[in-house]
Amino acid sequence: MNIFEYPRKYRKLILKHTHVHQNLRFDGRCHVGCSHCMFSANMDEEKNAFNTMTKERVDRLMDLVTDSNTGYLLISGGGEIFLEPELIYQIVEKTSADITWLATSAFWAKNYISARSILKNIYNSYIKGIKNNYNKKIYIRVSVDSQHIKQISNSSCHKFLYLMNVIHIFENDYSQSENFLLQFHCIEGEEEVIEELKEKLNARIINKASSTHYFDKKQKVRLQ
Repeated sequence: MNIFEYPRKYRKLILKHTHVHQNLRFDGRCHVGCSHCMFSANMDEEKNAFNTMTKERVDRLMDLVTDSNTGYLLISGGGEIFLEPELIYQIVEKTSADITWLATSAFWAKNYISARSILKNIYNSYIKGIKNNYNKKIYIRVSVDSQHIKQISNSSCHKFLYLMNVIHIFENDYSQSENFLLQFHCIEGEEEVIEELKEKLNARIINKASSTHYFDKKQKVRLQ
């Protein structure tokens, strides 16, 4: 079963049978507008206490992460978390989790200079917060699929440009870092996108290259 075939149907079922405390919701807004988005995230709503995190709520969340000895923290949203970059920097600095994932569409990477500035700020926040967990890892997890690429790319001729910007920044600036890392995340049925990107980069697949996930032959791969 692939819930992304009928995302809104399954979202309603999840909300009906699951109670989620709203203070843990990061962001409910997104301007990308993918048709397969199970959250129907958009920018129609103005910022409010339900659809956007605040500095105070992030502080409480980080206290919870520390008090619960959280090992794995995924910051996603049902929206685009990088619409609030200052809160991202705050999380990266203060998280004590062993692994913190920042899930994003990478819309902010269409311009190389601004993308490099954002990633530098995230890295500086990571360095500043190492005292909270010296061995903690920060992953920038980019959602890669045909819908995101269609909505974000400036043109069909250079549809991977924003993704390649992120890759090149990590190669040039953070290739020596073992704890500040980049990952691409693809949904089932979109493997051809990764294959096309692999060819564009002249990259190769390395199986079982991550210490944080188990890998199968079909989907869990790393590019080099």
